[in-house]
Amino acid sequence: MLAEQPKFVDLILISILLTSCYTDLRYGKIYNVITIPSCIAGILLNYLALGRAGLSYSFLGLAAGAAMLLPFYLAGVLGGGNVKLFAAIGAFKGFEFVTSSMIASLAVMAVTAVFITIIKRNVLRQSKNIFSFFISLVLPWLKTEIPGKKDGYPLSTGFAVLTGVIAVYYLR
Repeated sequence: MLAEQPKFVDLILISILLTSCYTDLRYGKIYNVITIPSCIAGILLNYLALGRAGLSYSFLGLAAGAAMLLPFYLAGVLGGGNVKLFAAIGAFKGFEFVTSSMIASLAVMAVTAVFITIIKRNVLRQSKNIFSFFISLVLPWLKTEIPGKKDGYPLSTGFAVLTGVIAVYYLR
């Protein structure tokens, strides 16, 4: 980042992530009415705060956030709301932050899946599902379900994204 972003940009992003987490937990979706305006807001705020450099920063982050998850969306592993949510994170915080957030969110999702599996006492069957999910991250053309979604487990990608982003904020 060439200059410091105003702190209210972080507050806006966290409120977007809290809203997305709520809708994902409550309704199982991350809605376009949240993600698309968020992408636009991230671009505009960075442009207003940082000029042309902010515009480049936002577009690179948006493109990276979307591009890294697009293969998983096309393979049916993740929903489109996840792709657009990471695009919005990138629009607000740029390439480096969105990349770190994606890695942290994936780690949170893995820990959550293992925790739920242990609680539900389906370790053997769910281990196969989790293994298939992570294989599909490397080989996205393999169709697989997100571990827990099919079995009614409350595995929320919105929660994982919120937690991953907060972790990256505090670890930076």
